[in-house]
This record gives sequence, structure tokens and C-alpha cells, in this order.
Amino acid sequence: AKLALLYLSMPFRLRYFIQLFSIMGVLMIASLNYFIAMEHIPLDGSNYNHLSPLEKKEFVGGGASTIRIPHLRVRNPLKFLHADYNKNILMDRATEKFEHSSRYKGKNVGEQSPFSLGWKSMPRQIFNDFETGLSDDSKTIQHANAAKNTRRLPPKGTVAYVLPLTTCAPPRNNAKNFFPYSPNQPKDDESFRDFAVMLRAMIHAQSYQNLSSKSRYDYKMHAIIHPQAKNCAGTDRSVVLQNLGYHVSVKSSPVGIHQLKRFDAAAEILRDINDASDRLPDFARLHAYQLEEYDAVVMVDFDTLILRSVDEALDLIVGDKNGGAGGGGGSSVDAVFSWEHVPLMTHPEAKASVINLSFFALRPSKEMYELLVATLKKAPFSATRGWGSTGRGSYPGWMTTQGFLTYFYDEVRNGAKVELNQCAFGNTAEPSSSKLITNGGTVDCDSSPEASNQCNDCSKTIPDEVRVADLSYCLAPWECGGENSSADNLMSGLCRQYSKKWFGGRLQMEDVHPQLQKTIGKLCIDGQYQPMVIAEH
Repeated sequence: AKLALLYLSMPFRLRYFIQLFSIMGVLMIASLNYFIAMEHIPLDGSNYNHLSPLEKKEFVGGGASTIRIPHLRVRNPLKFLHADYNKNILMDRATEKFEHSSRYKGKNVGEQSPFSLGWKSMPRQIFNDFETGLSDDSKTIQHANAAKNTRRLPPKGTVAYVLPLTTCAPPRNNAKNFFPYSPNQPKDDESFRDFAVMLRAMIHAQSYQNLSSKSRYDYKMHAIIHPQAKNCAGTDRSVVLQNLGYHVSVKSSPVGIHQLKRFDAAAEILRDINDASDRLPDFARLHAYQLEEYDAVVMVDFDTLILRSVDEALDLIVGDKNGGAGGGGGSSVDAVFSWEHVPLMTHPEAKASVINLSFFALRPSKEMYELLVATLKKAPFSATRGWGSTGRGSYPGWMTTQGFLTYFYDEVRNGAKVELNQCAFGNTAEPSSSKLITNGGTVDCDSSPEASNQCNDCSKTIPDEVRVADLSYCLAPWECGGENSSADNLMSGLCRQYSKKWFGGRLQMEDVHPQLQKTIGKLCIDGQYQPMVIAEH
């Protein structure tokens, strides 16, 4: 009332100007709201039939559609709008790429492709530092091949796929005894990034999150990084992997060289490695056993290529825990793995049969972790025999986790393991060796191939029967037939199939995924790997 009396007591001219400025202010605010939020209506009487169903659909939350907001002459007017009105950059980009994709448009991709549903089969968001992205399946573009019945049982469990990183570069000289040997360890940032992207994408394609896979298991990506493998050539790989959707933990080895009571022979070799801050970095892998929040854990490495569903192997770990088809109320199996054949250092013509860590499924348990650490501290080791009372001799990486777990599941927990067919899980495509060193002694595969199921020649396996490939023999696609390759490697039929599957998956991702640019379609040029090209944010 006092304000009204004050206003009436003002001179007429002053009241006139106040009213005029108020009207002008209201008109300016109304005009600005019109240009920013009002839906554009064609003045020529045309309709919206030329637009896609996605463009016609209004965003949930009410208000006018934001698909056709007129462009203002400012840098980014959308940032001033409410979140419900903000355009989804990735969604618009994916829509455009999908509609112009020659690989998917009007074609039935079929079940041979891991990404048979287009972008629906791929991780919605590969790089987490983009301005906007997709966080739920409801806003994901579906290919015409998508399963019609989306009513599925809940996932049987969640699996942690763990990628251990213990060194920045491939081992040199005696150091290869203490680091896992893999000729495929990426030597630059681009190869490392592409490997991590494709590892996650291929696992995603064979998981519960991809409707076409029919898998009952969801997944999470984890990385266990040793401190000395965290910063490589100025790049913090923990940040790189987190940006790629991995959960990262930096862990040192649970034991030191001074704690190993029966490891004197190895100590002599360790003294020659002057640049190692932690003399047993590879045993940081054992921390994977502590991930009890997951139903199962699968250790993978630089040689891993997931081609088909691995549910059968995971069922052995999870059992009937969540209402599966198995018998009983759970599983007593602690580890599921296959064997790989590694040449002996002393007798290259013979090979040791050891656990393949390119696909090693385990039941997470802190009790098992404590048992492993306690066993490691007192495990017998010989410079000629290796771990345990039987041993396999010396081979690249024999003093690492691979050698220790081979001993552990041979002599300590022999009854808690399941050995998979190495032709289906961890198939290296390498012809079988004539002589194998196993836990049962030396096996001559030429004279008595039936003496061991490990004598199978997996290089002759039908490609469709391989669920998990091991690229240690064939070499990874980013190696481009590097210095470690031979004519036998390059000409192997399975090796060509593995490279084709990996690169074919990458091309499909580039064709429709909004965070990747479409490249010229060549994997290598003059022996140099051609990395993925990331779309601008």
C-alpha cells in the first residue's frame, strides 16, 4: 500500500516513463524466450513428414521440442537452457551416421558380426569426457535386426573383466623372467588406447547389455595398474583407462622379494635388474581375487580377443547362485582356465604347458587371496625346475603370476579348478608341439597324441568354434606383422580370421559410433598401424 501511495504521488511524466520501460522490458523477455524455446512452426503449411521419428519425438520432461530450435547469433545459446531442453550431441551425431551408413542401411548384418545391432551392440559412451552423451539404453539407436522381445530375465550376475598393467614397455634381457611376456604389448599411446577401446567393445558385444548376444552376464571393466606402469612416456594410463570406462586401482605387489623364503635362485637374477623399483610387479594381478562385489572375475591381457559368448565358462564359477540351470545352490569351482604352450628357454623344441592368462576366470574371495599370498611366500622354487616339486622348467615369464598360478592349481588347489578346451578358449592358432612338459611329466605328442588332451592341434579349429582367441602367436592387429612375426604366423588361416574379426569390429564401430570418425578403412600402411580418429567434442 505504501508503494502504491508513493507511486501515485509521483509526477505524471515520471509515472509515464516507468510504465513505458516496464512494457518494453516485458516485450524483450518474451521475444527472447520465443527465439530460444518456442518450437518452430512452418509458415508454408508443410508438415513434418520428412522428419525421422526420432526428430518428431519430444524429450521427456515437457516443454517445446528442442530439435528445431532456431540458431541464435551467439556461440552456444543452448547452455543457458534447462537440462531437459539441451540437445544430446552424441544422439544427433549417431542418428546422422547411422542413416548414412552403407554398412548397415538396408542390410541384414547377421549374427556373424559382434555388432549385429549397430550402435545398440556397442558401448553407448566410449569416451567419458565428451560434453554430452548417452547413459541409458532408452536413447540408443536400434538396428532393424534388434530382438523384438526385450522382456528378459535379470542378469545372472556381473563379471569384472580385469586388465593388469605391470610395465610400460616389453621386458628386456633377464627382466622377461619377472614380467609377463607378450609381443603384443602396445608400444605407443594410440595403440594402447585402441586396444583398450576394442577390448571393452568386444566384451560388451558378448554381454547382457547387447540384446543379440543372449548372454546372461553383465560386465564391468577394471584395470589393476602397478605404480611403475602408471605413467608411461608422459601419459598417465590410469586417466586414459578411466576415460574409456574402466574402473582403475593402483596396486603394488602383495609381497616383496625379501618375503619369499624359498626364492633364493630367483634373487640372484633379480639383482641384475637395477631399474626395478618393485622387484615382483606382476604379482599385483593377485589383487583381482579381492573383488568380492562381483559374481566372477575374468583376468584378460594384451593377447585377449573375445569372439563369442563365454557364459558356459562363467556358469562354472557362478553355478546356480541366481537361478541358473545348473544343479545345487552354487559352485565349488575356484578357477576356470585353459592351457597354453610356451617354449622352454633351455630346449626351444619342447614346450611347457602352463595356465593361459588371456582368459582366466576366478571366484573372487579375500580368503583365497590370503591363501595365495601365504603360499607365495613359502612356495618352493628351483632355478632349473621352477615352481613346486614337479615344475615345468624355465620359460618366458616363469617367475611371474603365470608360473605361480600354474603351480598353485597343480599342487595346492588341484581339485578346485576346471580346465577348458584350449581350442575354444585361448586358441593361439599355433600348430601343436611334438613335446610338452605338463604336470604329469613329458608327453610325446607325435608318438602318442592320445596321451594328453593338450596335444590337440588347435590351429585346425573351425573359426566359428573359437570363443576366445589368444593373439600371442598371431600377433595383434596393431603390430602390423611386426618384427616378431614369421611367414607361418601371417599365413595361418586362424590368424587371418582373428585379425579380420578385430578390424571388422573396429570398422563397424567407426561407421556408426558418434565418438569415432570414419577412417579410410586401412589397418596398416607401409607397416605402420593407422589408429582410430576421435571425433571432436
